[in-house]
Amino acid sequence: MPVIMGGLALASGVMGAFGSAGSAKAQAIAQKMQQDQQNFENKLQNEAQNRNILRQWQAQQQLNIQLEKAANQQYATQSVYLRRNYQNTASLQSRQTKAATDSYLASMSARGISQDSASAKAMLRQAQRQSQLDSLAASASYEAGKRSLKAQEENILSQRVLGGPQQQVFIPTTGGIVDASASALTTGLIQAGLGAASATFGSAMENVRNDGSANWFGGLNALFGKKP
Repeated sequence: MPVIMGGLALASGVMGAFGSAGSAKAQAIAQKMQQDQQNFENKLQNEAQNRNILRQWQAQQQLNIQLEKAANQQYATQSVYLRRNYQNTASLQSRQTKAATDSYLASMSARGISQDSASAKAMLRQAQRQSQLDSLAASASYEAGKRSLKAQEENILSQRVLGGPQQQVFIPTTGGIVDASASALTTGLIQAGLGAASATFGSAMENVRNDGSANWFGGLNALFGKKP
Protein backbone atom coordinates (compact mmCIF):
# COMPACT_ATOMS: atom_id res chain seq x y z
CA MET A 1 0.00 0.00 0.00
CA PRO A 2 2.74 2.58 0.78
CA VAL A 3 4.37 1.88 -2.59
CA ILE A 4 1.05 2.34 -4.36
CA MET A 5 0.43 5.62 -2.57
CA GLY A 6 3.93 6.78 -3.44
CA GLY A 7 3.47 5.77 -7.05
CA LEU A 8 0.20 7.65 -7.30
CA ALA A 9 1.78 10.71 -5.74
CA LEU A 10 4.73 10.42 -8.09
CA ALA A 11 2.48 10.07 -11.15
CA SER A 12 0.41 13.05 -10.07
CA GLY A 13 3.52 15.11 -9.44
CA VAL A 14 5.05 14.18 -12.78
CA MET A 15 1.87 15.13 -14.60
CA GLY A 16 1.82 18.42 -12.74
CA ALA A 17 5.45 19.03 -13.62
CA PHE A 18 4.80 18.44 -17.32
CA GLY A 19 1.73 20.65 -17.08
CA SER A 20 3.73 23.50 -15.53
CA ALA A 21 6.48 23.06 -18.11
CA GLY A 22 3.92 23.07 -20.92
CA SER A 23 2.31 26.21 -19.53
CA ALA A 24 5.70 27.95 -19.29
CA LYS A 25 6.57 26.85 -22.84
CA ALA A 26 3.24 28.10 -24.16
CA GLN A 27 3.80 31.44 -22.45
CA ALA A 28 7.27 31.74 -24.02
CA ILE A 29 5.86 30.87 -27.45
CA ALA A 30 3.08 33.45 -27.02
CA GLN A 31 5.66 36.10 -26.09
CA LYS A 32 7.79 35.19 -29.11
CA MET A 33 4.76 35.40 -31.41
CA GLN A 34 3.85 38.79 -29.97
CA GLN A 35 7.43 39.98 -30.46
CA ASP A 36 7.47 38.70 -34.06
CA GLN A 37 4.18 40.45 -34.76
CA GLN A 38 5.49 43.71 -33.34
CA ASN A 39 8.69 43.37 -35.39
CA PHE A 40 6.60 42.75 -38.51
CA GLU A 41 4.51 45.88 -37.89
CA ASN A 42 7.61 47.94 -37.11
CA LYS A 43 9.26 46.71 -40.30
CA LEU A 44 6.24 47.72 -42.39
CA GLN A 45 6.26 51.15 -40.76
CA ASN A 46 10.01 51.49 -41.37
CA GLU A 47 9.57 50.59 -45.04
CA ALA A 48 6.76 53.15 -45.38
CA GLN A 49 8.95 55.84 -43.81
CA ASN A 50 11.84 54.97 -46.11
CA ARG A 51 9.59 55.14 -49.17
CA ASN A 52 8.44 58.58 -48.06
CA ILE A 53 12.05 59.68 -47.51
CA LEU A 54 12.93 58.39 -51.00
CA ARG A 55 10.02 60.28 -52.58
CA GLN A 56 11.10 63.48 -50.84
CA TRP A 57 14.67 62.96 -52.01
CA GLN A 58 13.52 62.39 -55.60
CA ALA A 59 11.43 65.57 -55.46
CA GLN A 60 14.46 67.45 -54.15
CA GLN A 61 16.58 66.11 -57.00
CA GLN A 62 14.07 67.50 -59.49
CA LEU A 63 14.22 70.85 -57.70
CA ASN A 64 18.03 70.70 -57.82
CA ILE A 65 17.89 70.15 -61.58
CA GLN A 66 15.58 73.15 -62.02
CA LEU A 67 17.86 75.33 -59.88
CA GLU A 68 20.90 74.28 -61.92
CA LYS A 69 19.12 75.03 -65.19
CA ALA A 70 18.00 78.43 -63.93
CA ALA A 71 21.47 79.31 -62.65
CA ASN A 72 23.20 78.21 -65.86
CA GLN A 73 20.69 79.94 -68.12
CA GLN A 74 20.88 83.20 -66.17
CA TYR A 75 24.67 83.13 -66.15
CA ALA A 76 24.92 82.33 -69.86
CA THR A 77 22.38 84.98 -70.90
CA GLN A 78 23.79 87.79 -68.77
CA SER A 79 27.35 86.85 -69.75
CA VAL A 80 26.47 87.43 -73.40
CA TYR A 81 24.95 90.84 -72.62
CA LEU A 82 27.90 91.78 -70.43
CA ARG A 83 30.43 90.80 -73.11
CA ARG A 84 28.54 92.64 -75.84
CA ASN A 85 28.29 95.72 -73.67
CA TYR A 86 32.03 95.60 -73.03
CA GLN A 87 32.79 95.15 -76.72
CA ASN A 88 30.46 98.00 -77.65
CA THR A 89 32.00 100.24 -75.00
CA ALA A 90 35.52 99.42 -76.20
CA SER A 91 34.54 100.02 -79.82
CA LEU A 92 32.84 103.29 -78.94
CA GLN A 93 35.86 104.50 -76.99
CA SER A 94 38.14 103.59 -79.89
CA ARG A 95 35.97 105.51 -82.36
CA GLN A 96 35.71 108.49 -80.05
CA THR A 97 39.46 108.55 -79.51
CA LYS A 98 40.11 108.35 -83.27
CA ALA A 99 37.54 111.02 -84.00
CA ALA A 100 39.00 113.33 -81.38
CA THR A 101 42.53 112.73 -82.63
CA ASP A 102 41.55 113.31 -86.26
CA SER A 103 39.69 116.47 -85.32
CA TYR A 104 42.67 117.75 -83.38
CA LEU A 105 45.12 116.98 -86.18
CA ALA A 106 42.86 118.63 -88.72
CA SER A 107 42.61 121.69 -86.53
CA MET A 108 46.37 121.82 -86.11
CA SER A 109 46.89 121.43 -89.87
CA ALA A 110 44.37 124.21 -90.60
CA ARG A 111 46.38 126.49 -88.36
CA GLY A 112 49.59 125.55 -90.14
CA ILE A 113 51.01 123.72 -87.15
CA SER A 114 53.08 120.65 -87.98
CA GLN A 115 52.11 117.28 -86.47
CA ASP A 116 55.74 116.88 -85.48
CA SER A 117 55.67 119.91 -83.26
CA ALA A 118 56.04 119.54 -79.50
CA SER A 119 52.52 120.82 -78.86
CA ALA A 120 50.96 118.38 -81.32
CA LYS A 121 52.91 115.47 -79.89
CA ALA A 122 51.94 116.43 -76.34
CA MET A 123 48.25 116.54 -77.27
CA LEU A 124 48.52 113.19 -79.04
CA ARG A 125 50.19 111.62 -76.01
CA GLN A 126 47.48 113.00 -73.76
CA ALA A 127 44.77 111.62 -76.02
CA GLN A 128 46.50 108.23 -76.13
CA ARG A 129 46.87 108.17 -72.31
CA GLN A 130 43.21 109.00 -71.84
CA SER A 131 42.26 106.23 -74.27
CA GLN A 132 44.31 103.75 -72.27
CA LEU A 133 42.68 104.85 -69.00
CA ASP A 134 39.23 104.50 -70.53
CA SER A 135 40.13 101.04 -71.83
CA LEU A 136 41.40 99.93 -68.41
CA ALA A 137 38.25 101.23 -66.73
CA ALA A 138 36.04 99.35 -69.20
CA SER A 139 38.07 96.16 -68.70
CA ALA A 140 37.86 96.45 -64.89
CA SER A 141 34.12 97.01 -65.10
CA TYR A 142 33.79 93.94 -67.33
CA GLU A 143 35.74 91.74 -64.90
CA ALA A 144 33.69 92.99 -61.94
CA GLY A 145 30.53 92.21 -63.88
CA LYS A 146 31.71 88.64 -64.52
CA ARG A 147 32.46 88.14 -60.80
CA SER A 148 29.01 89.44 -59.94
CA LEU A 149 27.37 87.02 -62.38
CA LYS A 150 29.37 84.14 -60.93
CA ALA A 151 28.30 85.09 -57.41
CA GLN A 152 24.66 85.16 -58.52
CA GLU A 153 25.03 81.70 -60.05
CA GLU A 154 26.61 80.31 -56.86
CA ASN A 155 23.84 81.87 -54.77
CA ILE A 156 21.19 80.04 -56.78
CA LEU A 157 23.12 76.77 -56.71
CA SER A 158 23.54 77.04 -52.93
CA GLN A 159 19.78 76.50 -52.58
CA ARG A 160 20.20 72.89 -53.68
CA VAL A 161 20.01 70.10 -51.12
CA LEU A 162 22.73 67.59 -51.93
CA GLY A 163 23.48 64.14 -50.54
CA GLY A 164 21.66 60.84 -50.68
CA PRO A 165 18.46 59.88 -48.84
CA GLN A 166 19.06 59.17 -45.15
CA GLN A 167 16.91 56.09 -44.82
CA GLN A 168 16.32 54.43 -41.46
CA VAL A 169 17.78 50.97 -40.85
CA PHE A 170 15.32 48.51 -39.33
CA ILE A 171 16.68 46.59 -36.34
CA PRO A 172 14.26 43.91 -35.06
CA THR A 173 13.76 43.44 -31.34
CA THR A 174 15.24 40.17 -30.13
CA GLY A 175 15.74 38.44 -26.80
CA GLY A 176 14.04 39.32 -23.56
CA ILE A 177 11.87 36.21 -23.67
CA VAL A 178 12.34 33.84 -20.74
CA ASP A 179 11.60 30.19 -21.50
CA ALA A 180 11.07 28.73 -18.02
CA SER A 181 9.75 25.39 -19.23
CA ALA A 182 12.98 23.48 -18.49
CA SER A 183 13.32 24.86 -14.98
CA ALA A 184 9.60 24.35 -14.34
CA LEU A 185 9.91 20.70 -15.43
CA THR A 186 12.99 20.12 -13.29
CA THR A 187 11.43 21.77 -10.26
CA GLY A 188 8.19 19.85 -10.77
CA LEU A 189 9.95 16.50 -11.04
CA ILE A 190 11.93 17.18 -7.90
CA GLN A 191 8.78 18.16 -6.07
CA ALA A 192 7.03 15.06 -7.45
CA GLY A 193 9.80 12.83 -6.13
CA LEU A 194 9.68 14.47 -2.73
CA GLY A 195 5.91 14.23 -2.67
CA ALA A 196 6.00 10.57 -3.60
CA ALA A 197 8.56 9.85 -0.89
CA SER A 198 6.48 11.76 1.62
CA ALA A 199 3.30 9.91 0.61
CA THR A 200 5.07 6.55 0.81
CA PHE A 201 6.52 7.29 4.21
CA GLY A 202 3.21 8.64 5.53
CA SER A 203 1.33 5.60 4.33
CA ALA A 204 3.90 3.34 5.96
CA MET A 205 3.59 5.16 9.24
CA GLU A 206 -0.17 4.85 9.06
CA ASN A 207 0.23 1.11 8.63
CA VAL A 208 2.54 1.04 11.61
CA ARG A 209 -0.08 2.71 13.75
CA ASN A 210 -2.80 0.43 12.43
CA ASP A 211 -0.71 -2.71 13.04
CA GLY A 212 0.17 -1.62 16.58
CA SER A 213 3.93 -1.80 15.90
CA ALA A 214 5.83 0.14 18.53
CA ASN A 215 9.33 0.10 17.14
CA TRP A 216 11.13 1.53 14.15
CA PHE A 217 11.95 -1.87 12.73
CA GLY A 218 8.27 -2.63 12.43
CA GLY A 219 7.78 0.68 10.67
CA LEU A 220 10.55 -0.11 8.22
CA ASN A 221 9.05 -3.53 7.54
CA ALA A 222 5.69 -1.90 6.97
CA LEU A 223 7.37 0.58 4.61
CA PHE A 224 8.54 -2.31 2.42
CA GLY A 225 5.25 -4.16 2.71
CA LYS A 226 6.42 -6.85 5.17
CA LYS A 227 4.86 -8.02 8.39
CA PRO A 228 7.11 -8.04 11.49
